[in-house]
Amino acid sequence: IVLLKDQPFQIWDLRNASLLRIIQPYLQITALEWGPPIKSSENGEENDQFLFTTPDGVIKYFTVENNSVTPAQFNADLGMGIIYSIAWKDNLLVSGDTVGTIHCWNIDKKKSQSFVTGRGLVRRIRFSPSTTSHQILVLFNEGDFGVWDLDYNIRVSMSSYFKSRDLRAIDVDWITDTQPIIATSDGCIRIVDKTLWISNSAIRLGALAYPLLTPLLLPPQQALYLKVMLQHSFDQFESGKVMDNKEPTLLNTLKGLLDTKFLEALQNVEDGTAERALLTAKYFGHTEEIRFWTLALHAIAKFSSNSLKKIPIFSKPFSYNFFVINKQH
Repeated sequence: IVLLKDQPFQIWDLRNASLLRIIQPYLQITALEWGPPIKSSENGEENDQFLFTTPDGVIKYFTVENNSVTPAQFNADLGMGIIYSIAWKDNLLVSGDTVGTIHCWNIDKKKSQSFVTGRGLVRRIRFSPSTTSHQILVLFNEGDFGVWDLDYNIRVSMSSYFKSRDLRAIDVDWITDTQPIIATSDGCIRIVDKTLWISNSAIRLGALAYPLLTPLLLPPQQALYLKVMLQHSFDQFESGKVMDNKEPTLLNTLKGLLDTKFLEALQNVEDGTAERALLTAKYFGHTEEIRFWTLALHAIAKFSSNSLKKIPIFSKPFSYNFFVINKQH
């Protein structure tokens, strides 16, 4: 399904890249979801089904059989609010509206249940991949999220642990039957348990047994801070000549993550900032910066009147000899 802004959406068959149908006249879709495959009563083959909702709360249902997209009757009680998200698993159809109410409709029993959260717009609903239970992970517009058990009609947990640390969820999903995976506002991806209290942490918040071999594991803001720090002498950085050192604890923490041989190489450079920038570029794996600073050092060595160490222009750019810790690790 391809949704287009202010245009009818399209149904495509990717097996032969053919357009099956343009669904008219629906220009505004608030939520859309594919349903579990259904067996045809005629040939026993599995066919697809999907439904979507419009701003006035109307539910539209279609089946896809033999490249034919056909509307059909579908009755479900998903509340009176504007539906913003839908999830469908087995015989349970779950929706979330703009005021934070979660509705669950049992298609077989024709019964509904609701959870009034009061947390605002429901951005996303994800079913656990478990084959024996029906738990959902719900993301709200303000970054809160929680887990509900539809079999027992209870809320399992909420994200108060993250909220107390000023972290908002950007996206959510399940990585296993019992472990949600959360993309958070600090640029990290966290795997948590169903209580939403036990979580892996960003690297800068913990201690490493071995030096950090790649800065790509750091949150973006800390990685940029580290890069600036490495490109200048630590004395200049700590004195505030390069930039305001508002986080001395973070500075010391980042220095503690680095390999001692790498730190020695930075502190013993002969060509100043240019050579430090080259070593930093290699550490971060920035190919274009490696080429630039290699050329810059070659030019400095060629045209400077000082006796500078000449770095071969065709030296291997990704030499990480000083990052090797212990081969058995």
